[in-house]
Order: sequence, then C-alpha cells, then structure tokens
Amino acid sequence: MYKLKVINLEGSLNLIKTPDFTMAPDLEILVLEGCTRIVKVHPSLGVLKRLKLLNLRGCKSLRSLPTKIGMESLEILILLGCSNLVRFPEMEGKMECLKTLNLSACCKVENFLENLQQVENLEELDLSETSIREPPSFIFQLNNLKVLSFNGCKGPSKLQQNLPSPFKETQIGRTSSMPLMLPSLSSLSSLRELTLRYCNLREGDIPSDIFCLSSLTDLDLSGNNFISIPASLTRLPKLKLLMLTNCKELKSLPELLTSISRVCIDGCASLEVVASPSKVSNLFDLASIKAINCYRLAENIKALTLLKKHLKAFANSRQMFDVIIPGSEIPEWFSQHRGGSTIRIPLPLNIQNDSQWIGVASCCIFVNDDASRDKFINCRAVIHCRNSGQGGRNGIQIFDVSMEECDELELSFTDPDVPCVKVKKCGVRMVNEKDLEDIKELHSHATHRSPNLEDVHQHSADNDRSIDSIGSTSLVKRKPNWMQNFFNFIMR
Repeated sequence: MYKLKVINLEGSLNLIKTPDFTMAPDLEILVLEGCTRIVKVHPSLGVLKRLKLLNLRGCKSLRSLPTKIGMESLEILILLGCSNLVRFPEMEGKMECLKTLNLSACCKVENFLENLQQVENLEELDLSETSIREPPSFIFQLNNLKVLSFNGCKGPSKLQQNLPSPFKETQIGRTSSMPLMLPSLSSLSSLRELTLRYCNLREGDIPSDIFCLSSLTDLDLSGNNFISIPASLTRLPKLKLLMLTNCKELKSLPELLTSISRVCIDGCASLEVVASPSKVSNLFDLASIKAINCYRLAENIKALTLLKKHLKAFANSRQMFDVIIPGSEIPEWFSQHRGGSTIRIPLPLNIQNDSQWIGVASCCIFVNDDASRDKFINCRAVIHCRNSGQGGRNGIQIFDVSMEECDELELSFTDPDVPCVKVKKCGVRMVNEKDLEDIKELHSHATHRSPNLEDVHQHSADNDRSIDSIGSTSLVKRKPNWMQNFFNFIMR
C-alpha cells in the first residue's frame, strides 16, 4: 500500500465511505467518480502531499470534505455534480500546482473561500450552477486563468436582499433573481474562454472593461436579458465565437469584429436587425450565422438576402460559410430543386478552366423533431467521376481528383448520428462572376407582419418540433411544424 500511486473506484455504487489514506502516502491519482452513495471522505485525504488528481464527479450524496486540504501537489480537482456538497474546504498553503478546479452543479455551495486566492497558477475554473451570487474579487486577479465559467449563476432575488436571513429560504422561487454581480475584468489578460450563460445579465451589467480580455476567443452570453450588444465587445481582437442563444430581449446585432467566425443567435425572439455579414463574421475558415427560430429577423430580412450578402462580402475568400434562418420554401434563385435530402447536378465541361465559376450555393429545408436538442445538419459534397472515382468535401476530407474526369456533383444533407433532424427538400446553384455583378449591396428592409408568421408565434408554445433551413428563404408561412432554411456555400 505504501507504494500505491493510483486508486480508481469509478462507478462503485455500493461504496459508502472511503478508506484511511495514511497507508498510501504516495498516492497520485484518486478517482471516485460516480460513487453516488459516498457521504464523506476520510480526513486523511487532506494530507496526501503527492496527490495530483482528485476526481469526485457525480458523488451526489457527498456532503463534506475534510475541513482543511493541504495537497500541495494537486493539479486537478473535480467536484462536478456533487449536488449535496455544502462547503468548500479551506486550502492550506499556496497549492501552486492547482491548474483545474471544477465545482459545476455544486448547487449548495454558496461561499468561495478567500484563501483560495493562493492558487495563483489556476488556469480553469468552473463555478456553473453553484449558489455563488457574487464571485469573490480575487478570481478576477488570477493572471493565468484561461477558462472561466459562471453558467447559470444568478444574484439573489430583489426581495431576499432586504429580508432577514430566517425568511430568505421561504421566499425562494417567489421573486426574480438579480443579475450576477461582476467586478472589473481588466486583470484577466490570459483568459481565452468566458461563459456567462443564464446569469440574468441586463443592459449595462457586463463590465465595460471586457475589452481588456485581449486573449479571449470564445464568449458565451446565451440566455441573458440585455437589449443590445455592449459596444466594448467590438474591441476584443481575438474573439472567434460569440454565443447569444436565447437572448430573448436582444433586438439588433450590430457590426462586430471581423475576427469572429461564428455567431449563434438561435431563439433571439426579439431580434430584428443583423448587420452586413462582412461586419458580423469573418471568413478565415468556416463562417456561419445560426438564427434558428428568429422569426422577427425572418420577417425583416429574407434569408436569400443574407446569403447574397455573404456572397458579395466573401467571394474572394475561397472558403465555406452558412446561414440558418426560419423558412419553408427553396428560393427560385436556386436553379435545381429536389424533394428529400440529396440532389445531383451535372457539372459543366471544362469547369476547372472556367475563370467565371466561383463555387456552389446550396439550400435545404429541415425540421428538428426534438426541439429540446440543439441539432442541425451538415452539407456533404461528392464529385462523381467517369472512371468511377469520387472526390468529396465535407469539411473534413478532400480527395485529389482531376476535374476533367468529373461529370456530376452530389450534395447530401444528412447525418446518421442526428436522427431527429429530417430534410424536407433541397436546392443548388452553380455560382459565377455574373451572379456577383447582379448582386447589389442589399440592405435589410422592414416588411408588414405576415399573418401566417403571427400564427406560428401564437402556436409555438404548443409545438414541440422545430423546422429549420440552410440558405435564403422567403417569409415563414404557417406550417404544422417550425421550419428553418439552411444555406451553405462552398467555394471552388
């Protein structure tokens, strides 16, 4: 036992308590993940000086840890899903090796001890779905922090703030929560990922110095209540992904940094205006605007308009992009239409030498049978050749074939791993330089509200199926299910 370095008891459902660890002083890895009946761990855990990984994920009956922990070699501490854990232990010493601390779904943990500020080398901190309402200021002084998540953390309710403590518990659920209170972010210069999902943030609640996050690439603000995007977001130089899903009060998506490659605005029910795509996302690799169930946006700007704006802005990038927005019909602009999920079109002779040819635009109408799951489809392109060979492109693999031997293009909008998404119809168009000449600089224009679209809104609460489409589309017409248009463009 003295030389034991690893103990893995993952999924031991009948384990109620842990052994005395003084017999294993050299222990480096302890995994108790999924031991759902453990109520407490032996106090000797706190003196394992060589322990590097402690994984207690999903120990939902665990109520307490040793009062003090002095595991000076600890690098990773995972307490995710310890839903009955009430108090975080006191850290002894500096614990300079700790890199990852995950308290996600420790919903009874309210206080985060100030002495934890000694973990100055911490890189990942997840406090999602805890009861921490006002994060301690030292978190925002951790210069090495790279990933920070407060998913689902909200401030106390307005009524509870003024109640004596004995009455607060009885009022839970009766009043709306205050927003998560965030201090200055200026010291987090190494932060790459910041998650503030469902933190009840309203207009002005995001610190104005968020632009100081010079290393930030991923920002998730989904499920919050602000009306407009903070102007300071336009000054994040490395931002690639912006998540705004279910920001139901958001009314407009203005010009953002051109470094952003993906913007998700699904479920932004009040969204009416989106800036020109070239000012919302940049096409370094794959750019997309994902606007599932944004019905007001579909009223004010046709999906085909968005697609054409993309074509105009990104014609010279020779990459891929897509647009997803509510719709129910394949626009006539797509010269070839088919029912189902697959379409084949002949390739013109000598297409490889055709300097006017730019790429292929495609569109499909799809429905998601399980609206609770955020799923959608991909477009896979296969080039058929006369000698029975194939050249394919699906974002992952490219086969090197001579275009002179290729005579047919097949586009498929299916994904066997996502059975809940069904494609109703699809269309395709070969895009050339003349198409660009015909595309004027299009601006979103307001239209009269469609009675059919109002019907869709009125029936949305009773509808558990979601229909989407890729590409551009006309206004949403009333259908038994919600439909979306998915538009995809593959450059030559």
